[in-house]
Amino acid sequence: MARTDRLLLIVAIAAVLSLAAVQIVGELAYYPHASHLTNITITATGSAYATPDNTMVYIYANGTGTTTALATSNLSNTLGILNSTLFSYLSGNLSNIQTTSYQLYKAHNSSLYTATESFSVTIPISQAGPVLTSLASIPNVYITNVNVRLSKQQASSLMGQALSSAISNATSQAQQVAGQGARPMLVSVNVNGAYYNSPGIYTPSSANPQIYGGISSVTESVTVKYSYLNALVPNK
Repeated sequence: MARTDRLLLIVAIAAVLSLAAVQIVGELAYYPHASHLTNITITATGSAYATPDNTMVYIYANGTGTTTALATSNLSNTLGILNSTLFSYLSGNLSNIQTTSYQLYKAHNSSLYTATESFSVTIPISQAGPVLTSLASIPNVYITNVNVRLSKQQASSLMGQALSSAISNATSQAQQVAGQGARPMLVSVNVNGAYYNSPGIYTPSSANPQIYGGISSVTESVTVKYSYLNALVPNK
């Protein structure tokens, strides 16, 4: 999740905790003979689901030559064709192409130098088929892996939904532990972390490659502390 979105969640949790503190004070004023506060700590999870918007394509390109300069030049020519091919699919935003590695070497018992560069390319899942077909037609460009990915906006939204669900589930469990008539009051929330699952399927076919995005999920785990009053006797 982006830092701004996480900060918004922290502010929201802080607001809930403030209201819980007011509630505790109010109940103690109404029930001055309360024997004590009982604390409950609950760990719970919540999930949210969506169909991914994006595909992450992993590729590498190479160029060879009798000198390092020639190998580098041939790789640059291939990358020029690659960028031109991807340009229209990325709406001109080449920042969606990220270099993951670069190598320049001379293999053992070879008279040629080889320059290679590996990339990850983020594209809309709706355009994945045409992009993969276009990449397969470029000499010295190879597809190594294809994954489906949630967009940043999707991931942020799902994390918020999953966190809300996790806290709601924890509150329900706390109510069951406290028993009928008790009112557990939220004291603190610790977010343990998020788990992503994106079971997309890639069918490699040079004629008509297909991407099946499936349903991705985000699961948040939280540990929540509650307090509730025992032996309540109203002030009369």
